Order: sequence, then structure tokens, then C-alpha cells
Amino acid sequence: MFKLIRIRNQAVGHYLAPYAQAFAGVLVDSEADAKRGNDLNSRIKVDGKGLGSCGSYGFCGANVPIPCYTCMHFQPWLDGPHEIAYEELISERERLLELTGDKQIAAVNDRSILAVADVIQRCAIRREELANG
Repeated sequence: MFKLIRIRNQAVGHYLAPYAQAFAGVLVDSEADAKRGNDLNSRIKVDGKGLGSCGSYGFCGANVPIPCYTCMHFQPWLDGPHEIAYEELISERERLLELTGDKQIAAVNDRSILAVADVIQRCAIRREELANG
């Protein structure tokens, strides 16, 4: 019986592993702390509001800002409006589910949803750290 549980846990673990580390970047306290914080071209925005910086000097053809949350070069700002990105992703998930009725299609952005949620949580923890000195 324990062998069966172990096999199940391994299977689930392999399935969930990509989600566990969905956010691959580094949270920064402000734009000034970002690797390319002095470069206006590095700004990542949502609804016209800056939420982070791209630390890469190479070309990126990603449809920002959503793919940024799973990129190792992304440096979200502590005061960025990450909740806006999160709400947009949740709305899109619900829209896809309603439109298609297919949970797999609706789950296409789940990794990004988890990454944004992780950033929101890290921001809350960091704000608490700063408040407590």
C-alpha cells in the first residue's frame, strides 16, 4: 500500500513541479533596484501602469506582461499593480471555460496565474518585513 501511495505522490509531484516554481524572477523593492531600472525600455506595464522591469538585454517577443511572470529575467516591483494582472488572468480563465466548457483549455494560463499569485504573496511578505524593520 505504501508503494502505491509513493508512486501516486511521485506522479502528482512531477505534474505539479512546473507550477511550484512558476515565478522564476526576483522581486525588487522599486524600479531603482532593478537590474535595468535606469532603462525606461525595460519597464513592463499592465493597463499603462508599471509593474516591473525586464533584466534581459536580449530580444524578447513575448506578449507582455503575462509571460514575464514566468521568466527568470522579470523583476517585479514591490508596489506594482500585480493584482490587475491576476484579475485579468482569472477573468480570461473563466471566459475560456464558459466559451469552451473544456477545463484543459481554460487551464492554459494556470502556471502564469500561480506565478502572479506568488508575486502578490511575496510582495505582502516583503511589505511586512519593511514595516517591522
